Amino acid sequence: MAAGAAGRSSGGRPGGSARSGRTADGRRTADGRRACRTAWGAVLVVGRVELRRRWAAVVLLGLVAGLAGAVVVGSVALAARTSSAYSRLVAASSAEDARVMVLDPSQVPAVTALPQVQAAWTSLVTVGKLGSEDLVYVSISSGQPRPPGLITPVPVQGRMPADTAVDEVAVDERFAREMGVSVGDVLDYTLLTVEEIYDFDQGFGEPDGPRLQLRVVGVVRMAGPTGQGVGPWFASPAYAERYAGFSPGSTLLLRLHNGYADAAALTAGLDALSADPPPGAEEFGPLRAAFAEQDGDPRVRAARHAAGIALGAFAAVTALAGLFAVGQALARHHAAGTVDQRTEATLGLTTVERVLARLLPASLGAGVAGAAAVAGGLLAGRLEPLGALRWVEPDPGWRPDVPVTVTGGLLTAGTFLVLSAVSALRAGRARADAPETPVRGVARLPGGPAAAVGVAFAFSRGRGRSAVPVRTTLVGAVLGVCGVVAATTFTASLERLDTSPHRYGWPADFAYVDAKPDVMAELAADPRVGALSLDGDASVRAGGTLLTAHAAEQRKGSFRWEVLAGRMPTADDEVALGPRLAERLGLGLGDRLELTPPEGAPRSLTVVGTVLLPVVNAEPLGSTLALTLPALRDLADGVPTMSALVRAADRDGVDELYDAYKSRLELGRAKQPEEVVNVTGMLALPRVLAAFLAALAAAALAHGLGLLARRRAPDVGTLRALGFTPAQVAVSFVVTAVTTVAVALAVGVPLGLGLGRLLWHETAAAIGVATDVDVPGDTLLALVPAAVALAVAVALLPSWRAARVRPARVLRAD
Repeated sequence: MAAGAAGRSSGGRPGGSARSGRTADGRRTADGRRACRTAWGAVLVVGRVELRRRWAAVVLLGLVAGLAGAVVVGSVALAARTSSAYSRLVAASSAEDARVMVLDPSQVPAVTALPQVQAAWTSLVTVGKLGSEDLVYVSISSGQPRPPGLITPVPVQGRMPADTAVDEVAVDERFAREMGVSVGDVLDYTLLTVEEIYDFDQGFGEPDGPRLQLRVVGVVRMAGPTGQGVGPWFASPAYAERYAGFSPGSTLLLRLHNGYADAAALTAGLDALSADPPPGAEEFGPLRAAFAEQDGDPRVRAARHAAGIALGAFAAVTALAGLFAVGQALARHHAAGTVDQRTEATLGLTTVERVLARLLPASLGAGVAGAAAVAGGLLAGRLEPLGALRWVEPDPGWRPDVPVTVTGGLLTAGTFLVLSAVSALRAGRARADAPETPVRGVARLPGGPAAAVGVAFAFSRGRGRSAVPVRTTLVGAVLGVCGVVAATTFTASLERLDTSPHRYGWPADFAYVDAKPDVMAELAADPRVGALSLDGDASVRAGGTLLTAHAAEQRKGSFRWEVLAGRMPTADDEVALGPRLAERLGLGLGDRLELTPPEGAPRSLTVVGTVLLPVVNAEPLGSTLALTLPALRDLADGVPTMSALVRAADRDGVDELYDAYKSRLELGRAKQPEEVVNVTGMLALPRVLAAFLAALAAAALAHGLGLLARRRAPDVGTLRALGFTPAQVAVSFVVTAVTTVAVALAVGVPLGLGLGRLLWHETAAAIGVATDVDVPGDTLLALVPAAVALAVAVALLPSWRAARVRPARVLRAD
């Protein structure tokens, strides 16, 4: 009996199942195939009906999702282009692995014969005075034709000099921007003799070499610093041959067999060659190798970190805003078809089939979203890298990131389909006849009935057709406030860094190069000079490593050094370290650092501080150490280079003081280190992000109030029937907005301060500057009334609509 019943219930086929449409061995039955075709046909019919009725809404939603996806894809593509700009310039310009300045020509074969060297190019260096109002000396690199794959500056304007031209130069773009030089300019240039260059510590004086008229034929980009034996001007092999007698030496640009992996071995080989320097060249110090950018280079890491934080935050916030907006819109879109889904369920369509039926028209929206995201990624290819890194882009112009763009388009389309499926599933499970939550607490909350109702609306979600996503509204407002506060805090700290040179180790208005005693006395006696110090820079040896050391001796007034911990050294047995150097050596306050002078026993110095010092020779910020001037002279591996730091007594008199000396002294104004320039160049981005987040918070609030006005119309009708006036209804909606903003401020401000502090600490630590945050107190205080005013403004339209509700109509419809 049971077996027979089972057979009949399975369509008369033993072991089969009409429900599953398969036999016991897994083969699909004819009835099962017909059932699948019928179900799939029903899905297609419902899908076509949905598409015909709502295609315009689906396309519009897809376009909204696509715009959000386009911003995210564009931000990611721009971040990738920004962070990779310098690495790509290294490859495009075939930058050397290392460069070594060699003063004695007899040492060139010895250096190039080192086993680590694969190829080398000898850059002949000449120095001359530029004919201008300011006293400016410029070096020119020239030499025989370069080996293939080694040093190919990238022209951004014009070309490189012709091999046979002796009066043509190409100019590094950084120098061209600073000096206002462009292609076609003819520059007056007078060469220094070798003797004058060797007397640099006494001042170059008036050049005695030939006077040249050099025509600028190109502006070029090149990886690595210029002015250290390479550039900033580049001349031809013919120039090198004609003026070789005016070169004090050359710079060897080396390609190493194993790249940076050979750095230690090359340094050891150079140290061995430096044990016997050529006569007269002791003041230039030992042979040292400067290595090209590596993945661990702090300057490159800082630029990538800044771009990642700024653009990553922008992309993340945009993605969240897009998910929020599209998710809510799709929820409303599918909620309108709740009754249709219940009818379809009655006719036998399962939940999965009803969702699939709505995914068919959603595919149209997904296609629109994906296409818009791809278009955004392609358009973003026209955006240059952010900040100072735009000047190291080797491929200016349109450069789309195809992998990021295609991946972003697919992810955008897929996300749209997932959100559509989720919202359709939730709409199909909604109870259309669920009881509505009454407005509670009218009598218990202070502030009158209107205020009490407004507070209740802010926290009461409601049920059924009156349900309002109050939690989503609150979360959106909190995230908006948190983001605005974090971006504002980060911006304030970045602005302080941009306008406070002492925070990156530069306490003066300008520097005087090759300081001489008589000029120092003249500057000290000048009442326009508020502070003056005699500074020395040299290499010192710690074990087998050469470090850059700085010393300052106050001659007038005092400078504000950026001391991160402890203090500056005051005794000859004390030393202060830059933060990066301290981290690399693993030393802190109270530890001992052993330095070895050229002659004599090693000396142990006590670490008394962590400080930021002026950048010398383009080394990474925070990688130098500070000594007293007598200690520097005793420990220097060579003769220290002497200069002076000058600060004007009157902040409005800086230009006057500079102009008074610029024609006879070689002066240099404060310049931001590369790490700082890369970050401060992105100042506009956190401001844009703060504005975007403020708009996001306002949109979240407006969306929530708009839904509240529509879905709580029955509650409003009840309140009107109980005696509420239109004005009280309007006030209740304004109170709802203000309550939401109050919660967002209470939660979002402390979260934003913590997030802003964290972001700034990470950025400042990567740069190598002080990590203390600048809390914008005035701005945060102004945020409170501004947020309340914005809430009131956003609530005006929904409150006006709610006040116009007619009780009889909505209660009869309900």
